[in-house]
Amino acid sequence: MMISASRRFNEPCLVDVTVEGVHLNMEIDCGTAVSVISLSTYTKYFKHIQTTICNSRLVVVNGQQLNIFGKVSVNVKVNNMQQQVSLIILDGARSFVPLFGRNWRETFGNPIVVNIVRKEVQQTDLAGNVESNIRLQYPKIFDSDFSNPIIGFEANLVLKDERPVFRKAYEVPFKIREKVIAHLDSLEKQNIITPIQVSEWASPVVIVLKKDNEIRMVIDCRVSINKLIILDTYPLPLAQDIFASLSGCKWFCCLDLAGAYTQLQLSERSKRFVVINTIRDYIPTIAYLKGLHPALQFFKK
Repeated sequence: MMISASRRFNEPCLVDVTVEGVHLNMEIDCGTAVSVISLSTYTKYFKHIQTTICNSRLVVVNGQQLNIFGKVSVNVKVNNMQQQVSLIILDGARSFVPLFGRNWRETFGNPIVVNIVRKEVQQTDLAGNVESNIRLQYPKIFDSDFSNPIIGFEANLVLKDERPVFRKAYEVPFKIREKVIAHLDSLEKQNIITPIQVSEWASPVVIVLKKDNEIRMVIDCRVSINKLIILDTYPLPLAQDIFASLSGCKWFCCLDLAGAYTQLQLSERSKRFVVINTIRDYIPTIAYLKGLHPALQFFKK
């Protein structure tokens, strides 16, 4: 179903409906099983249509039962589709926006195009301006240069036992060897890894092909420092506390850090723990990772 909704989620999603020749803006409500109107709307537009008894039982989310005045059979037109359908009238003094329920959605099928509140166009433009301003103010955040780590943070690995662990490189299928070597060359050019000749520590790498057939190279620290590292512990906040902290907020964004671990600076003493053993030049070669973590990724100087 095609629904173009307002960016402000507290505003209703409205659809243009013609009921017995009368144009109504009805709110699409996925939680409402039937389409309903208020008694005042019926009296204003459709009192000439004879009502019939409705034996349905309608309740709101808290279990309170709604009073039903009756129902009518009306001719409805939505997006050039026209059908004779039933419409329930709720008895009560309060008027409300007519609700377009699931029964009508099943009848009229797709698409249902929802009205877009005009002022949202301005908000969309404002969102674009905010993004542009951020890009101008912080250009380095949006480039793909990993030569500079995240400022103000240095990771330090603490081990239970610092007796060296050395593991041989894993074999790589012949058909992707050239791709793996090219990937290693690329990492070296980006200053993410630096070749070294000798090391007491070494972990093998696992090669994973992404969906786009590109290389993802991860360190298999399960056979090396994962057994020795002392993990940092941090109390995770409760979900309700996070939601409470968002109260009153208007702007939200989702950031995906490219090569997140490669952007973290590793302390000098910790670098020797995260050496990798690779097939470079078809023999096991050591590369000194300039980064962090035994968590199956590359890290940064």
